Amino acid sequence: MNALREFLGGGDLNWNRIVPSAIRSCCGGERPVIRSDGSYVRDYFYVEDGARRLLLLASSFLAGLNCVVGP
Repeated sequence: MNALREFLGGGDLNWNRIVPSAIRSCCGGERPVIRSDGSYVRDYFYVEDGARRLLLLASSFLAGLNCVVGP
């Protein structure tokens, strides 16, 4: 099973999301606001990496291969 969840990439201007908010704060000379107690862990990865992963899975599926992609 492959789960692709938390994408990030250029052009994300939703300042309520943790990555754009943290970058905006740091660029403005402010400390980023952490809105969590740390009990929920998320993995973020760049949107182009996710797209490559999906293309690899699709081409493997079409070729009849069983492909495992992971860390």
